[in-house]
Amino acid sequence: MEDATSASGSVLTATRKGKALFTPEPPFLRGTEEVRRLPTKPKHYCAVPGCPNIVDSGETYCAEHKRQTQKNVDARRATSNQRGYDSTWRRLRRMVLNREPLCRKCLKEGRLTPATEVDHIIPLASGGTNDLENLQPLCHSCHSRKTAKEDGGFGNV
Repeated sequence: MEDATSASGSVLTATRKGKALFTPEPPFLRGTEEVRRLPTKPKHYCAVPGCPNIVDSGETYCAEHKRQTQKNVDARRATSNQRGYDSTWRRLRRMVLNREPLCRKCLKEGRLTPATEVDHIIPLASGGTNDLENLQPLCHSCHSRKTAKEDGGFGNV
């Protein structure tokens, strides 16, 4: 009932009545106090040419350049008033959320999620209007999903 070491140096599992008494630790964990999760993808350099900062996988820019990139995007983007979201829109939005405070899509799926955004069912860019029949309250998640599906991604006009 003792563990034995094979010729290759690996620890064999002791058994009693066909059941393992312990599970040997893999060779790369021997002697370690804690199990460390290995990264799935390596880190890489920031996408700004010449930047020496390393970022996690899934990220494009380091914190410094992420802020700068967002400032550049915001500088090119028209203001909310220029895009048609003026005080009239803010009043209309508030009215829609007061009448229907739950996300319409989540409600259809049986979830009770507070609505945080008002969406044009037919987008203004596609000939939609600000009529109440063309507006629906959505949670941020549902609104983002709908926008990405319709526009082919975020920020596309």
